[in-house]
Amino acid sequence: MTNNTNKKPSLILNSMSNSVTLGLNIVIGLFLTPFIIKSLGKGGYGIWTLVWSIVGYYGFLNFGITTAVERFIARNIGKNDKKTLIATVNSALLIFGITGILSIVISFAFAHTFASFLNIETILLAEFTFVIKVLGIVTGFTFVGAVATSFIRAHEKFVTLNMANVSTEIVRVVLTLVALNYDYGLKGLALATFVSTGIRVVLHFGICFYSFTDFRIKLNQISFTIIKQLGVFGIFLWITFMSNILRNQVDSVVIAKFLDVESVGVYAVAALMIRYLNLFSKSIASVFMPRLSRLAGEDDYGEFTSSVFAFSNSIGVATFGVGILLFILGPDFISFWVGEGFEDAKIVLLILLIGQLIDSSTSVSFGAMVAVNKHKFYAYSAIAEGFANLFLSIFLVKKIGIYGVALGTIIPLVITKLIVQAFYCSKTIKISALKFLYVSIFKPLSISTLIACSFHFFFNFEHKVLLDFIISAVLILVLYTGLSAVYGLTLDNKKHFAEKLTILFKRTNLKQLFN
Repeated sequence: MTNNTNKKPSLILNSMSNSVTLGLNIVIGLFLTPFIIKSLGKGGYGIWTLVWSIVGYYGFLNFGITTAVERFIARNIGKNDKKTLIATVNSALLIFGITGILSIVISFAFAHTFASFLNIETILLAEFTFVIKVLGIVTGFTFVGAVATSFIRAHEKFVTLNMANVSTEIVRVVLTLVALNYDYGLKGLALATFVSTGIRVVLHFGICFYSFTDFRIKLNQISFTIIKQLGVFGIFLWITFMSNILRNQVDSVVIAKFLDVESVGVYAVAALMIRYLNLFSKSIASVFMPRLSRLAGEDDYGEFTSSVFAFSNSIGVATFGVGILLFILGPDFISFWVGEGFEDAKIVLLILLIGQLIDSSTSVSFGAMVAVNKHKFYAYSAIAEGFANLFLSIFLVKKIGIYGVALGTIIPLVITKLIVQAFYCSKTIKISALKFLYVSIFKPLSISTLIACSFHFFFNFEHKVLLDFIISAVLILVLYTGLSAVYGLTLDNKKHFAEKLTILFKRTNLKQLFN
């Protein structure tokens, strides 16, 4: 059992751990998706995607508490306030226990109502309602498990967390393959998710009890003052997350309501690739928010502001590196990956990619505002973005189908991220908005544009086999990495990475590399 120390865990090691874990998840997802589509058909895959979208709306019950808990724990670690730390954990358990029960009750009470609203065919009704109920229970487990997950993340123990998550993901894959092999259909997929999620929650709590002396469940330590503080702080995060839910979950519902479930499946193929890009950027950005919260707790605002620029540049360069791969290779990969019949998904991919690149590259600024409790105004703009997304998607889906839904998603997003978020952040934490946009977006964008043009005019060929994709991907990444090292990274990041590479090449104690 370990105690907390003032030594900060390695951002590089944590980022690498997150990225490797995400890479494994992406490989698993790319491997499983064609099997799921083949087993369930486009309609069945559309139902599976649609149910996850509906359950995603249960995030409204979160009230922003998850991020608030992580932020409060990280600040208390920085202040070495163990008493408040324990009270925060137990107060959060009470909140999430209630929201977990609510998610289960809603699933069982309204499963048939959801099916009726979305005009689910009678032949699919039993499976649809079963999956809604099971995934509602899964969401309830996840709410409770969020306390342990947030505690581990706040301590920046991402390596341990990722080892547990990879283990449970392997369990899910095995159970999913068994379900598909024995034709258990949607019900089998839901049960595989149920079992693997239960194991993951148990593992996360086990890590907390074993690894941290300041993680204790004591109901007499519940503090209604802390509950109030979490609620007040979290309400603005909740408003922001409402925007994210509207943006990420509304598309499938709109398509199902105004088009059909097969179109949901087509759209979901492109959305899944964008989701992987989003998860990639989050795997990097997630290690920054606890660090910024800790720096704010230590009142180290000189390092805080310099870290905002450094982190923003790092995530911008990394995100555009994956983005240029999707832009050049994505459309051909869709045909290679899931076969014919998904032509519309290629256009949707390119449309959604624009918004995701901007969203991910500016994500550090939101983490910075949360760290210093200056995220309230942004929350209002975010919910305005979410409702604009909903109304635009409904309007445009009637005009141009699923392309309209994609456009309805990115237009409000681009306006919010490039104008509202960037300039509000510059005002609240006193940084230059233009410099922020320059290091996070425009530097990597210029490199990506140069590479895209080069491939279009000099290396343009059709990709039909896996080797074609590998060769092109390696060439793109080599060019992008080289140009980023010269131009894309800021001077501070160049110095930082040069120091780490020097340590590596001199073959000194490798532990120094990750300090």
